[in-house]
Amino acid sequence: MAGAFRSMTVIVSNETDTELFFLDKGAKHGIWVDAFPVAPFIPGGSAMRPGEGAWRTESDGFLTGTDAWAKYRMEDGATHFIMGWDSPAKGDPGAGYYLEGPKAEQYEVINICSAEGNATCRYILREKAAALPTTDASE
Repeated sequence: MAGAFRSMTVIVSNETDTELFFLDKGAKHGIWVDAFPVAPFIPGGSAMRPGEGAWRTESDGFLTGTDAWAKYRMEDGATHFIMGWDSPAKGDPGAGYYLEGPKAEQYEVINICSAEGNATCRYILREKAAALPTTDASE
């Protein structure tokens, strides 16, 4: 990361029982860092089994930021997990995600990002907890 004006380290915790299969990645601004030293997983590799992976994008040019995304398919073949992040040259970094497909409602994502120019963003993907049965208090 030496010399990058802005960067975003992305950490994904897959706390589900399903594998995630890489589909695509891109960057509107900045570059993907292929040799991030502590990354056990970089998009484009094999499936992300339950566990944790990380990668980084960073600015590439004078006073620029990084704006990138990654898309994964779940084992059912039709549910997708899409993450996007932005660490602009001016302003606060941010990140978002969405789940789409027939089983999207079965999952939830916790998304936490730091608020500095060289930021870290964590996505935690997990199954939603089953709703507890309700009881009538008047009985």
